[in-house]
Amino acid sequence: MKQFKNILCLLQTGYSEKTVCRVLKIAEQASLSLTLMVSVPVGKEKGADVSETEQVAQIRKQLCEISFKEAQGDALEQLPINISRGKLVSDAIELVSSQSFDLVIKEAEDKDWLDQLLGDDDTQLLRKCPCPVWLLKPDTPMPLKSIMVALDFDHTECGNNTIFNQMLAELGVYFASQDLAALHFVTVYESVKADVLSVWSDEPDQFRRAMENEEFRHKSAALTDLEAELKKKFGGDVYQYISPTGHVVQGVAAEKLAGMVNLLNVDLLIMGTVARTGIKGVVIGNTAESLLSSVKCSVLTVKPDSLAIPGSAS
Repeated sequence: MKQFKNILCLLQTGYSEKTVCRVLKIAEQASLSLTLMVSVPVGKEKGADVSETEQVAQIRKQLCEISFKEAQGDALEQLPINISRGKLVSDAIELVSSQSFDLVIKEAEDKDWLDQLLGDDDTQLLRKCPCPVWLLKPDTPMPLKSIMVALDFDHTECGNNTIFNQMLAELGVYFASQDLAALHFVTVYESVKADVLSVWSDEPDQFRRAMENEEFRHKSAALTDLEAELKKKFGGDVYQYISPTGHVVQGVAAEKLAGMVNLLNVDLLIMGTVARTGIKGVVIGNTAESLLSSVKCSVLTVKPDSLAIPGSAS
């Protein structure tokens, strides 16, 4: 499983106290090392003329005043704080690459933030950050109550799909065991090939149904194989205690996954994502980016280890 040890939390100017509380709780619960990077005013904005030392002191004081301070003890006094002046995403990616952070957490922007597809911080972070990114909604309950892992058994851009899907599923098991949350594995299949090929059949409806049934069996078998591997890894008793529920759904991935998020009252969606930039990113996009504009839950995105990240340091 992809182990998280060092977390970088990104905070915009005017950050939510709820987000800070949740990040501190996540780090404390799993004994993780936490570092903050805070975006501060620049140019003619109020507070832009304050020195970095003073800004760090002000931020630390604000953190100590939030409602969660009693549970942290002296931890906030020693918490590393980095300052970003107007380049939060690029500064964060540089820091991740140089200091080996393995998870970035950022408060998710408003649900219509994809309207500025090429310019918003969340999209750029998803595409360029070399480590997993957790976009955290301020109202996400802690502990989590329902977790959903989106699995893709066909995606060729992810290299070895079996290993990648298992890594995503293991993350789901890890977080579900931490919070005693309900865990759901969801995979979606489309019937585009059946629709196209059925045109050449003498009995198109029967042919389409046969192909759709075969695709359903294929996805169900892949999900069963994955669950068997997880039982071996975690042990039957542990796996049975978590008792994940598998779902095989037909339709367009982004639409069906969003529907399952709502149906299952998901608090955290875990899924893989493929980095795309420029025109290809706009025209093709990917399921993760499409979903982020339509789901109300927090989203943890993971890139395949073998995938080169455009725009990040090597």
